[in-house]
Amino acid sequence: MAAKRILYLINNLGSGGAQRQLLELARGLDPMRFKAIVCTYDSTDFFQYSSRYQSIDRICVPKAYKFDPRFVHRIAKIISEQNIDLLHTYLMAPTAWGYLASVLLPTASQVSLICSERSDAHEGPPHWKWIRRWIFPHFDRIICNSERAGRLLQTQLPGKATDITVIPNGIELDYWAATPPADPHVDAVFQRLPPGRLTAVMVASFHPWKDHVTLIRAVRNLPDVRVVLAGKAVVPEAEKSARDMIEQLGLSDRVVIIDAVADVRTLYHHADVVVLSSRFEGFPNVVLEGMATGLPVVSTNVSDIGNWLSPGTHGYVVPIGDELAMADCLGTLATLPQEQRRQMGKAARLLASSFSIDVMVNRTQACYDGVLMARGRRTNGPQ
Repeated sequence: MAAKRILYLINNLGSGGAQRQLLELARGLDPMRFKAIVCTYDSTDFFQYSSRYQSIDRICVPKAYKFDPRFVHRIAKIISEQNIDLLHTYLMAPTAWGYLASVLLPTASQVSLICSERSDAHEGPPHWKWIRRWIFPHFDRIICNSERAGRLLQTQLPGKATDITVIPNGIELDYWAATPPADPHVDAVFQRLPPGRLTAVMVASFHPWKDHVTLIRAVRNLPDVRVVLAGKAVVPEAEKSARDMIEQLGLSDRVVIIDAVADVRTLYHHADVVVLSSRFEGFPNVVLEGMATGLPVVSTNVSDIGNWLSPGTHGYVVPIGDELAMADCLGTLATLPQEQRRQMGKAARLLASSFSIDVMVNRTQACYDGVLMARGRRTNGPQ
């Protein structure tokens, strides 16, 4: 039997967590059962030089305007020409475009539809909720990457409750535990930091909901804590706010902003703790990556983190936007003996091992099988 053809639709292959998880999934699919093709409409490809994802077919479809009707026809044409069996969309805008493209297909060419919901269903711009209520009911399956997102979505779409599946993000533990190749640029950044007892790293694009400012404020009275903030300026104003706060508080010597790094393991290799100050997340990959590297974590209580991260064992969980609580946790870590922090890192790595990439891939493939089988029954009628 020929492998079923899966088309993944996402805006771009930037440095975000959704993009990385999509590529990990496509890379891990059983080639005897599934053929993955990734389709974007923004040519940004942060991973183009990564040998890890070179085997994945990519298509970039141009979109001239923010609302480009011709783009919908281009996607529909790709679905037909590539003989796509299942369309799997990531992020809100691609989900809307993917659904509209599917409507243009002739009945005989209809594809199965799956979308991935990767944010808290009560957060985000107001139009997201409208898109969910209008478009999600037309999808065969909705995959959420956290229990919290799944529960919230069920309250918004009670009629789709049985079609909502929770599959947490996965990670390849050996990859993150391995010593990364040296990166002279990253090495130089850390060498320029002043002496201190604790080096914290936050890997996150600059966007208002990442709330870098809370972390910056938290360390203003912690002279032994150095911080490296690594991420793309997705919203330039958010990066400017962070830089302005650093300057205003006189922290420019020990709080440093750098661009996104292709192999973030090089950042974790220099760090004592991974920090996340986000106001909401679907599933924070950076927390999982940091733990898999063997580092304790200080994170705001987003997604399901409060359910599986044990304070004092794997790190600390703080209320969203609470700079004092974050300062207290970072200050505590800075005063702990290095061996005690190392033991917390070991516990964190053990916890990360329960989020296997193989489990994520296998559960997603089972989801594909179920949806494709249901479509076959609808197409062929009762046997």
